[in-house]
Amino acid sequence: MARDTRSVPQGSFTARPRPGGRIFTHRPRHRRQGPAVRPARPLPTRGTRPAAAPPRPTAATTAIRLPDGRRLGYADYGPVGGRVVVYLHGAVGTSLAPDPRMLGALRARGIRLIAPSRPGFGTSDPLPGRRVADWPADLLALTEALGIERFGLLAVSAGGPYALACAHQLPERRLDGTVVAGGISPVVGPGAAAATTPALRLGRAIVRRPDAARRWGDRLVGVLHRHPGLLGAAVGVPASGADRRRLDAGERGELVSAALAATRRGAGPFLADLRLVLQPWGFALESVRAPVALVHGAQDATVPVAHARELERRLPRGRLRLLADEGHYLLRARLPDLLDELPA
Repeated sequence: MARDTRSVPQGSFTARPRPGGRIFTHRPRHRRQGPAVRPARPLPTRGTRPAAAPPRPTAATTAIRLPDGRRLGYADYGPVGGRVVVYLHGAVGTSLAPDPRMLGALRARGIRLIAPSRPGFGTSDPLPGRRVADWPADLLALTEALGIERFGLLAVSAGGPYALACAHQLPERRLDGTVVAGGISPVVGPGAAAATTPALRLGRAIVRRPDAARRWGDRLVGVLHRHPGLLGAAVGVPASGADRRRLDAGERGELVSAALAATRRGAGPFLADLRLVLQPWGFALESVRAPVALVHGAQDATVPVAHARELERRLPRGRLRLLADEGHYLLRARLPDLLDELPA
């Protein structure tokens, strides 16, 4: 199994593709290092990120070429020789921006974290007409290009359905545990959970009127890219007390930066992703035979606890852990706990 043996420094990354693989790497302020690695071509952008936007820490941005010709972007953190965990981002986000706490948690556990961006996000090419159930094939192509045979999954929020699709489709020999934090349950079909929070009700409205959502969404994104402070103020409006504490402690700037990065091509990718997770996923939860650890903040005002309970009820090997003092934005503060939910 071909492996790279480096640790990932901030702002630099060297990829070692397996024979015949095609990996494209973007190195901020560094020259091309050899014929096996090509710099990714810049993606077209819609709108301009203002200079006043909160700075996002530099991260290695790399892309592979999928069998159908699309690019799939990902970031890579931590010691490569260790256990691999794949992080699946939420609806408003791309790959994680590294910080000392995160990198320290990875080093302490010997974990290499791979953070791919779904189609349309980051440096990943769009895939019109995609479904939640299409994601496992992209993820397998990524892990095979990197020479990874077995990996765990850590998903947050709207990344949860994609993790469950992997737990449903991937062979047991490839999957080394699945953790879903703040995950959403199906809101349509038998056993559907209610869309009771402002975020979920907005999502349902987007599903019902996609054309109007795209038109107004692009206008709103343009305003927010010019005035990111408005987004920072709006983030905390529906938040619980636990989430407001997290936001005031520094999460707000990271969320704003992630939202701006996720909408660099306009509102389309975000709206498409939201529509997918709020419509049928293409598989039944009852058919997911792999074990799934569910972690949910008891004060979550974005995805209510009822969704986590419904997931636990319907997943044959689902196990729920409620965190009394947490809301929806628990990833960074609780990353060590989430990683420890994976099988030893």
